[in-house]
Amino acid sequence: MPSNEFKLLPGSLPEPYCFTTFQALYNQMFSLGQVVSVNGSRFYNLGLSTPDPDKRGFPWFSTVDGNWYFWNIDVGLWTRPHPVPPSSQSRILWVGNATDLNSYDGGDANAPGDASGPMWSIDTDFDAKFPVGPGTTAAGTVIAAGDTGGLDQVTIPVSALPRHQQIVPICARNSDASNPGSGTVSTVQYGIGRDQSSGNVVDDSTGSYARSFPLTSESSSDPTPAVDPDPIDLLPPYRGIYFLKRSSRIWMVAP
Repeated sequence: MPSNEFKLLPGSLPEPYCFTTFQALYNQMFSLGQVVSVNGSRFYNLGLSTPDPDKRGFPWFSTVDGNWYFWNIDVGLWTRPHPVPPSSQSRILWVGNATDLNSYDGGDANAPGDASGPMWSIDTDFDAKFPVGPGTTAAGTVIAAGDTGGLDQVTIPVSALPRHQQIVPICARNSDASNPGSGTVSTVQYGIGRDQSSGNVVDDSTGSYARSFPLTSESSSDPTPAVDPDPIDLLPPYRGIYFLKRSSRIWMVAP
C-alpha cells in the first residue's frame, strides 16, 4: 500500500558558512531541504501555470490539458514525448486541408526542429493511389508491401476484341413486287432495313422480301477499325484523402 508519511531531507550548507541573521539561516536551510515520502517519491508541480525555474527539477502535471511534462534542458521547454515515435512507419488518414495540418496534434507552423514545426506531414507516396493489402490477386498478380501499379483508364486494343456476330436484314424488291430470283438483279432495288423505293421498313406484308444474313467477324481485326476505341474508366467511386506520416519532430510542448 502507498504510504502517506513524509520526511525531511536536509541540504548541505557551504563550508565555511556565515549567516547574517537567524532568519537568513532559516531561509537558506529551508531552500536546501527536500520533502519526500518514506518510499522516496518526490513532490511534483501541479496547476495551470508554468512552474517557477527553481521547480524545474520536478515533473509538472498541467491541468490545462491533463498531461505530464518535464523540463527539457536540450530545448529549454516543458515537454513530453509524442505517443507515436518520430518518422514512424505508422500512417493515419486526414480529411482536413494541408494548411490546418501544421497545428494538428500539437504541431505548429515554425521551422522543423526537435520541439517545433508540424507533428505530421503528408506522405506523397500515396498521392492519387489506393492502398492495397499485400497478397496475390485472383488473376495471379503478386503484390508486395511498397509495390505500385494499376491504371485509371485503359484502351482495349483491337487484338483483344472478342469474335462477334451481327444479324443484318437485307431488303430486295423488284418493280413487279415479286421475288426477283437470281437472274433479275437489274430490276431489283436493294436496301438494308428499308425498301429503297418507298422508304418503308422491310416487312413481308408490304410485298417486300426480307432476308436476314449473319455477318460474322472471324477475328478481332476483321474488319479492322479505322481507329482504336476510346479508353474506358477503371476508377471506382472515390474521395480524396491525405495519408499522414509522423515528422521528425520529437517533443510535444506544454500549452
